Amino acid sequence: MSSKIMKKGEKMKQILYKKTDKFRETTLTFPRCRCTFNNKVSKLTCKIRFADLENETGDNNMADPILYRKRLIPEECVLLKDDRFLYRDEKILVTAWNTLKPRKDIHHGRSCYYLQEGIKVSRFYDADDSLLYWYCDIVDYDYNKETDTYIITDLLADVIVYPDGFVKVVDIDELATARESGLLSEAMLKKALLTLNHLLQIIYDGRFEDLQKPLEQHT
Repeated sequence: MSSKIMKKGEKMKQILYKKTDKFRETTLTFPRCRCTFNNKVSKLTCKIRFADLENETGDNNMADPILYRKRLIPEECVLLKDDRFLYRDEKILVTAWNTLKPRKDIHHGRSCYYLQEGIKVSRFYDADDSLLYWYCDIVDYDYNKETDTYIITDLLADVIVYPDGFVKVVDIDELATARESGLLSEAMLKKALLTLNHLLQIIYDGRFEDLQKPLEQHT
């Protein structure tokens, strides 16, 4: 039995043993926590116990929040360990980020999460720091105060606003797919559509600049 304190973003290797004495090795990334290992040879599992260090250090205000992005199609929940928090309060989160994987079309961006409205507004930039477009996600969120963790769920429908004013609504078909497959409840489908309608009304009324202000104020 051993115990090790992992720093936020630090990579750790977990070895899973098989009865043949061969092993498989995977690399995992954890938020700041203590991981207690209980390796039992000849079994396929390796038990890990997590403990929140903020409760031990009392330094919750000094630590960065933890942010996850949860997607329904495809199903995944990804730790956005490299996103930088520029500002947050009870209503909004403002972050700066680079793409998780290298892309030719997008290099980096900034995002504002409107938690109460269920809208995420992002500015997408190329490698030369030129604005490509604004990308708006319809989202829901869960927040764990004890661990200071946000889980942002992508509710599939998106709106793209180009610098010339052209507006494009995308991924509406995924709402139907998610509902039919049971990934999205009827209540969440209704919420997504109503939020999408609210966002489009803001854009068509010429008030989209109001949603961009936090991205301009916090850099």
